[in-house]
Amino acid sequence: MRPKAQASHISTCDTDGLQPDQQVTLWQNYTQANVFRVRFQTVNVETLHGTQRNFETGSIHFSDMRVTPHVVERTEQDLIDDPCDMILLIMVLEGEATYGQGGVWMTAQAGEILALRSDRAFQGIYTRPVRQMVMTLPTCEFTELSGREITGLERATQAQLGKKNVSWLSEQALASLSDTARKPNQVLKGLELVAALFGPAEVTSEPGQDRRVRPHFLAAQAWIADHLSDPALTPGQIAEALNISLRHLNRVFAREGVTVRQMIGQRRLTMALHLLQDPSYVSQSIGQISYKCGFSDQSLFSRQFRRHFGQNPKAAREAARL
Repeated sequence: MRPKAQASHISTCDTDGLQPDQQVTLWQNYTQANVFRVRFQTVNVETLHGTQRNFETGSIHFSDMRVTPHVVERTEQDLIDDPCDMILLIMVLEGEATYGQGGVWMTAQAGEILALRSDRAFQGIYTRPVRQMVMTLPTCEFTELSGREITGLERATQAQLGKKNVSWLSEQALASLSDTARKPNQVLKGLELVAALFGPAEVTSEPGQDRRVRPHFLAAQAWIADHLSDPALTPGQIAEALNISLRHLNRVFAREGVTVRQMIGQRRLTMALHLLQDPSYVSQSIGQISYKCGFSDQSLFSRQFRRHFGQNPKAAREAARL
């Protein structure tokens, strides 16, 4: 079952202003209370300067962390004292993170994501200041989203997702940590994209390439959703944003039984229907709404709307008022 966007809450932690011996204790206790049991120690210096903002919706937890060099560890004893079966996703925004689990070590640079399990011991090393988004959710939910089980430490590179989509994911997650602009549904859509990066690989017809096609489809949908109001939106722009060829983008959509232009058109019409039915847009004309949804020609919009929904835009708006 896909996780649902439920009631959420935000909490914060800041170690500045505390005595050095209190900083690690506060950081460790706060992290354990919000995520699961881990241990921290500083690297080369006695102080640990860090801030956390935590956002929780249902069973999914997000943390925006800025912290100085340190080591984090989940030991065999921690597994006994605080057993849990979660997937930990670490998206590095600035700096780098090196983690080891089950004898495997990996380093993630900015724009890359590490995935590891909470039911196995691990160690993380940060040799310089870092900013990262940390996401946790039950293993069963992540497995359903990704289509396979994560058995140990894995990494998704920026090349798999594309630089602009890494930025989109971080923007949506950070927006959720704002007291005035929470977007749990957008974050869940981003989480689906991350999960798909770790899903089963599909071999393409291009020699020497083993691509995860589903993530590109999800990434394209996310990009389309954020640019529907642009009447000049083209498949070429989407392919460039995802760092893949237009030919490969078309093949990705063909596997889903739809073309890129069809998807853009369908999403614009669906957006228009929602706005026409939304009481907060009652003061806007049908022309204004069609333009907001990326249609530069109102008569073309009306024809496509009628063909898709079986009624014209005016009738759809009036029906919503009944």
